[in-house]
Amino acid sequence: MPATLVIKPAVAVLPAAARARPRGSAPRPEGGPDAPVSWPRLALVYCATDAEACLSFWSATYLDEAIGMQAHTAVALAGVLFASMLVGRLVGSRLSAGAPAVHC
Repeated sequence: MPATLVIKPAVAVLPAAARARPRGSAPRPEGGPDAPVSWPRLALVYCATDAEACLSFWSATYLDEAIGMQAHTAVALAGVLFASMLVGRLVGSRLSAGAPAVHC
């Protein structure tokens, strides 16, 4: 978890640093691939990935210690959680690939 506290803020700054324009360069078009960073969206993604990391790291421990489930069952259920996240990402990727792009 301490690594998350260091890595996530650094990653949050990368999009803004990557979009920085050198002096004298032409302005970028609005709504294009180089549109300005949306900080509220970035904060939402940050919070969602943090919640997912906490769920992933602590689910087996919680089921074992707080609920009283056997350790091997808790680990198996945590594995089901990881597998379902992978399937959800793959399916979501395929579904979103066919959807038209929305520019806000």
